Amino acid sequence: MKQYKKMIQIVLLGILGLYGYLCFKKEPIYKDTRLLMISAMFVVITLIAKRLAIMVPLFGMESLRISIELIPIMLSGYLLPLGYGYMIGIVTDLIGLIIVPTGFPFFGFTLSLVLAATLPRWIHLYFKNINGKVLYRIMSLIIILLSLGGLLFVSQTDSLNISKVQYSFSSAFKIAMIVFIGIMCAVFEYLLYRQNKTMNEKDHQLLYDWMMIVITIESLITFILTPLWLDIMYSIPFMVSLSIRLFKACFILPIDIIVGYALLKVIKSLKI
Repeated sequence: MKQYKKMIQIVLLGILGLYGYLCFKKEPIYKDTRLLMISAMFVVITLIAKRLAIMVPLFGMESLRISIELIPIMLSGYLLPLGYGYMIGIVTDLIGLIIVPTGFPFFGFTLSLVLAATLPRWIHLYFKNINGKVLYRIMSLIIILLSLGGLLFVSQTDSLNISKVQYSFSSAFKIAMIVFIGIMCAVFEYLLYRQNKTMNEKDHQLLYDWMMIVITIESLITFILTPLWLDIMYSIPFMVSLSIRLFKACFILPIDIIVGYALLKVIKSLKI
């Protein structure tokens, strides 16, 4: 098993190196003091946001981590060239390991941070001309499907086995979670509808771009990579981790979209 993990580390390190080459080739880092200061600011904000994360007890344990640390990372990826985004991901992970030592770093989590800090830029460069109304419908449909997935998970699951411990779902808990997820989805869709009616075309496109970035990053990292890394490192079953994160997305996606969009508008108005 140790040899298997070592091989995975080597492969991940190679992927990080190759991806770094692509990022720096596309948009390298220049000796720009302003951009370096902005990059440092995003690193500090991300580290602070990570420390402010809260653990919410679900299923009889603290299993739902509510955090906005991806918001500053995604904002940096949207606003800064790829080279800077790549370095922000690497530096954030490195400083995080220094502040809270967890032993030898696992490069899978490093790759996740790097992708969160660079994919927004790729999306902005190559998908910015997608029709806003079409994108709005697609994003709304994805949010509804995720909510339905969370509802299905809660309604169909009677117990959950994690680390050889069984957690049971009471009927009252199921009903409360189903109602809460339904309300969250309805409120978020209503807010999107109101925004769609009141915003100008430029703000529309900015919101749609940000929604696509958030949903892409959350889907890739939250639903695929993080469960995969946890399975490799700690033998937490992929489907168990995915199920919890599907439920978590009903909380996190609206927060990431609404808060991140508001911050993006402020930053753009300040012309930082």
